[in-house]
Amino acid sequence: MSRLKQIQNTWFECDGKSKVEASNKLVWGLKDELDLSAVANDFLSVAESFGIYFANKTVLDVGCGYGRITKQLKRRNAIAIGVDINRSMASLFSAYVNTKLFLPYDGISLPIRSESVDIVTSSLVFKHIPREYLYLLWKEIYRILKRDGLLVFDITNLYCLSARDYEISFVEPAVKNYQQHVVHYYSSEELRVVLEQFIGFRVHWMFPHDGKRILSQFDHKPYQWYVIASKT
Repeated sequence: MSRLKQIQNTWFECDGKSKVEASNKLVWGLKDELDLSAVANDFLSVAESFGIYFANKTVLDVGCGYGRITKQLKRRNAIAIGVDINRSMASLFSAYVNTKLFLPYDGISLPIRSESVDIVTSSLVFKHIPREYLYLLWKEIYRILKRDGLLVFDITNLYCLSARDYEISFVEPAVKNYQQHVVHYYSSEELRVVLEQFIGFRVHWMFPHDGKRILSQFDHKPYQWYVIASKT
């Protein structure tokens, strides 16, 4: 059962005073679901604006969760596969995406044969992975991609931080990559060096992105980078 259906069922089971008390919570739950679906669609639409299409392609979504990106890929007629470190997501994924193409993995080693995937996507995931593990995961992604296959992802932008942000208790440790913190920030220089020189990708596009639109380098505090790279 999808999250939207669960929200609807909860609403219809309420009556009178209970429905009034539950209404605000249900409305925000529905809004959250619709917002995430829109963000997933926007993420893929940016790639499409650069001439990247997903129809009839084998596409792996890394960190798929319950399948918000994967469902949008399926709507685009991709052969969409989801992988996630959280095995408990399998049943949610199956219900939401209406497919059983979910693979659990250990966070680094992908259970997929070499050179078998056309495109790898990942949104709102890589920023939570410590650097040394993320670099290894990128090497795994390189392994499973076909020649000229694409990696499309977003990741937190170091340049979005102002001097004042460093006064917030969790920001400076996160930038310094302390393991107990869950968000890691990257400069464009670091991303290019790691992806191109350390792993072997060719970075075609890297630009500031706010989740919905491409930003110029002069826009204020773009939250993340949108990156499109290919296997050479």
